[in-house]
Amino acid sequence: MNKKTILQKLNINTDYLNAYSVGLLQGKAYRILNTKLTRVLNPYDLSIPEWKLIGQLHDHGDMGLAELADRLSVEPPLVTKLIDHLEKKDYVVRTLHKSDKRAKVITVTKKGEKILMELEPKVKESMKNLVDGVSKMEMLAYIHVLETIVNNE
Repeated sequence: MNKKTILQKLNINTDYLNAYSVGLLQGKAYRILNTKLTRVLNPYDLSIPEWKLIGQLHDHGDMGLAELADRLSVEPPLVTKLIDHLEKKDYVVRTLHKSDKRAKVITVTKKGEKILMELEPKVKESMKNLVDGVSKMEMLAYIHVLETIVNNE
């Protein structure tokens, strides 16, 4: 039995066996997910990068600009801009680093924690129909593949 036949038996679309088609599919999925997420975040006056920044602080604690930029895979000037916006909304606060008075540490505020917790179920609910038919094991495998790609960079 050849690879294409096996994939057909597994009910896997064989149109995506070449790299350019996988790239096209990945781009479409990214746009769909981004649009859904933006619709949830817009009423809260939050962008996707701002939401991710608050989430990183929530999960990993206080951080400097460079570490946040690295975690978000963006340039430090963008992180500064995001922090400026989030500080005005009282979602994060900048303080001086304890041992290096030139450096700033970013901390999520109680208001930032609250908005993150309020949004989490709304984001999951908005994505629910997109993952309909995807098992927990398939989702874990998908996350594993994404982590592997990132780690292999």
